Amino acid sequence: MTRIERILNLLESFRSKAQVQRFLQTKELPRAGTWEVVRENIERGLKSKKITEEELVVLLEDIEEHGDQYIYLYDFETAKAPRLKDRAEFAKLLTDHERDRSLDKLSVVEKPSTEPTLVSAQYSETQIKLKWVQKRFFRQPLDEHIDGNIATVRYQIFDTRAVDLAILDFAHGKASLCVQKIEPGVRDYKKQRKDLQDRLARFVDADAFAPLDLHLLMKRMDGKNFAEIRRRRYRATDANGGLIDVTSPAESEDIYDGGLYEVGRDNYKGSVASLQVNAYWTPVAKKIEREIHTIFPYKQAVNAVVFMQRCTKQERDYVLSRIEAIARGKS
Repeated sequence: MTRIERILNLLESFRSKAQVQRFLQTKELPRAGTWEVVRENIERGLKSKKITEEELVVLLEDIEEHGDQYIYLYDFETAKAPRLKDRAEFAKLLTDHERDRSLDKLSVVEKPSTEPTLVSAQYSETQIKLKWVQKRFFRQPLDEHIDGNIATVRYQIFDTRAVDLAILDFAHGKASLCVQKIEPGVRDYKKQRKDLQDRLARFVDADAFAPLDLHLLMKRMDGKNFAEIRRRRYRATDANGGLIDVTSPAESEDIYDGGLYEVGRDNYKGSVASLQVNAYWTPVAKKIEREIHTIFPYKQAVNAVVFMQRCTKQERDYVLSRIEAIARGKS
């Protein structure tokens, strides 16, 4: 199978037809139709040289690297990363196979093994991006059978291709670890995060990272006048340890709509400590054209945001820029 065939297979597997169709539109190629038709249009574009293989690689990266992720945000102390001081030193940290296939390029692996495979190691003076792919599993319950005092639960096991990233930003002294979200809902991804940190250890020591505490953002999101988001659900505790768990009246509404939550706050004692926020970032002209769904599992990890949908690089980068600016007290 050729590299282009693997790229096209992956693009189809991501259920991202709309994004691929927008790409075809920019190339002035037909965009309507089923996946089979869209694929044929891409192949025609390649033959006519309106599309290059490198452009397909960029499209693949844009789709598979953004959204459906647990993103852990850090301050990054570059002085504690001497092994990354230049490209030559960085290259020495790679195996011969990794240098040949992934250094400043992308190795397209459609069906990875259960062991993480480094498919891209991109180095520049301002940023390093490392990408691994891996076959991972999750399970969903099917049914439960109770016989006397014995309960038997059956599960269906699913396997999926997961993409994990480590992005080290030398220019701004920050980093993000991105773990693919493969299950519905939000889980505690502590193990997956540690696995990614262990993979990163050969490049940089753990003490170069300090988690970015999002408490300033969590506090801002609790305020009625914070209009950048629509809060679907909010969980917190008051000073007496009482649990606050409020959901908006309807899927398309905010928790403050109708006034019930605002009135209820009069019963909470002292300051409120956020546990989790389920929020949609609202459209902003020339930034994001649709709502972007995120969850902040603050009790599990103070530096985590979960992107609950596929999105573009522009959408993800804008939302992250707002999260980081507010969390750092710069907005």
